[in-house]
Amino acid sequence: MKKFLIITSTIVSVLLLGYVLLQFTPTPISSDLSLLKDDKPAVVLAYENYSPSGGEALTRLKRIRSDFESNINFIVADLGTPQGRAFAHTYGVHDSQAVLFTKNRQVVAVMGLETSDHDFQVKLRQALAQ
Repeated sequence: MKKFLIITSTIVSVLLLGYVLLQFTPTPISSDLSLLKDDKPAVVLAYENYSPSGGEALTRLKRIRSDFESNINFIVADLGTPQGRAFAHTYGVHDSQAVLFTKNRQVVAVMGLETSDHDFQVKLRQALAQ
């Protein structure tokens, strides 16, 4: 009986830990630029790996994403890939700049994420309204 209780409590503990980790671990931001074809507004961050400003911009995007992700696609254009470089060339952006699109793929704004979280959220609400 004692062995059964130990095994059962171990299994329950592992399941509980797994549940907690799944609930509180943020999902990564997609780098799939084909999401721009969805009928949903989008924010695309031009991101260079190992860049301090790119890392800060990605952190800011992750901080505010939970307030908007049901209504806006969040995408990273990795400048280390051909698709990311093509995106940056098309929209004239560089590392740590974001392009905000309406659901009709019109550009609302191109902005650096060095602005405050509040200012960026205002721009996102504008994109949703269009």
